Amino acid sequence: MSGIQGSKALTVVVGAAGAVGRETMSALASNGPVRGVVRRPSIDTHVPSATYVMVDHESTDDMARAMMEAQSLVIVMGTSPQLVAIEKVAIDAALRAGVSRIVKISAPIVPNVEVSRWHQESEDYLSKTGCDYTIIRPTAFMQNWLRNAKPIKFTGRIFGSSGFGARNYVDVRDVATIAAQAAQQPKSKKQLEHILDVAGPEALSHQEVANRLSSVLGKKISFVDMPPEEYRKTLNKKARLAPWLIDHLVELDTLAKAHPEKGSGSIKRLTGRSPRIFDEFIYEHRSSFERPTFWSI
Repeated sequence: MSGIQGSKALTVVVGAAGAVGRETMSALASNGPVRGVVRRPSIDTHVPSATYVMVDHESTDDMARAMMEAQSLVIVMGTSPQLVAIEKVAIDAALRAGVSRIVKISAPIVPNVEVSRWHQESEDYLSKTGCDYTIIRPTAFMQNWLRNAKPIKFTGRIFGSSGFGARNYVDVRDVATIAAQAAQQPKSKKQLEHILDVAGPEALSHQEVANRLSSVLGKKISFVDMPPEEYRKTLNKKARLAPWLIDHLVELDTLAKAHPEKGSGSIKRLTGRSPRIFDEFIYEHRSSFERPTFWSI
């Protein structure tokens, strides 16, 4: 699985407008035709040489039409309570359209985490279809830290309840590369493993993230470790997140404290390339975490 040899078969991506979807579209477009499926018009979807269609994600007929003439499908839906329903429709549509390979971006299987249960239900549905499939289970995405950019920018603090628990982070571009390889693997080559666990090269606590941000930004970034219920109230009153997402974030912090994660060499094993590290992510996105300067001396 160290490379792809000029596949020209069409690949369709459901969830093409998301952070992982955009990178997956880009990785696929470098080696063959790709069609992105979106739910609404988006200015962030454009990838040179790729095409896009907008369809009702709850309609099997619409989704099957979007997959016309495709050999492979990549499902890379953003996490939401609708995830299972949408992915089942996409799988059914792919089978109707004659798609021969399905790749699903999933999540680690973790007991007592609701989002993990959603992905497991979707995985089980896919595995029983008899279709050629690959399930990719990445750890937390580095790019998820961009959701914390505003509080870090304006308060100089990271809020959480993870203590010194370390979490593994992977760059969405590395996951996209693996998804593209799985989707475009020539039929003549040996089938990939059905399950691919993908993790970054190191695991970091929130305090370690704060230290690295401090170094790049040139100002002190602090981690505020809160009791889980206080963190839950902060997410509700300050961030005003959806209840399911609040539950998920608290669950992840509790899990990191109870079961700290470690680094992995999975990306280099699967792609033959060195994985991106968290310091690269911080440097590339430093402007997102920096408070703007309105005048210069």
